[in-house]
Amino acid sequence: MPPGDAIRKVGEDVYEESRLAGLYDYFNPWDEQDAFYLEQARHYGGPVLDLGCGTGRLAVHIAEETDLAVTGVEPGAGMVDVARNRRGAERVEWIHAPGQSFLTPTRFRVAYMTGHAFQAVHTSEEAIALLTNVRRHLAPDGRFVFETRNPEDRVWLRWTGDRTVVDGEEHGALQESYEVAEQPDGLIALTHHIRLLDRDEELLGHSRLRFPTRETVEAECAGAGLDLLEWYGDWGGSPLREDSLEMIAVTGVKG
Repeated sequence: MPPGDAIRKVGEDVYEESRLAGLYDYFNPWDEQDAFYLEQARHYGGPVLDLGCGTGRLAVHIAEETDLAVTGVEPGAGMVDVARNRRGAERVEWIHAPGQSFLTPTRFRVAYMTGHAFQAVHTSEEAIALLTNVRRHLAPDGRFVFETRNPEDRVWLRWTGDRTVVDGEEHGALQESYEVAEQPDGLIALTHHIRLLDRDEELLGHSRLRFPTRETVEAECAGAGLDLLEWYGDWGGSPLREDSLEMIAVTGVKG
């Protein structure tokens, strides 16, 4: 559908509102990265921390599949509302707070941050604060696992253009697209369009992503007191290479 007067633009941050946050899972179905983090939970055991848990789908799935204690931390109000109201939510402890400042007495055997949420942390200072807070919440043998896209791949150059239309059930047909701009500070600015095709409505969200190098991530982990134990380059556990699409870090508390 071409843009025009019939399309209504709503909101500055699509996923801050509960109604709009509920659209997230339609565009992000279960995939290999979810399966990877489920296996991390099975391997290391609980308690489990899902940092930046979003709509809570993975946190609930892990709780149901493994019977481990799971805590979900999420800064977005709309996402937390969706998480707390999804089927199985009672199996997870939900905390509405930023990663840099959440607080719980639980010490976790495994913590993870998926959905490339680490890239929404815009500066090394903020990243070190987040990693430091995670370290405080790890058990002595705990692991923190997270991923960021390899900046050498320059994936943002492939993000423009309309994506496939999906069925949003009660919302009708949905289509998303992005406008992408490289900023002087090195961040990638995104304008996220979600078109509700059956309602002649368009929702807008704005975000910025950081694409840190391997060396930057290693320095940030060291600054937070975390050892970088392993690097993977894909969800199958292959070693990280220069041409890997993903940079998946496994970290632990420095001895």
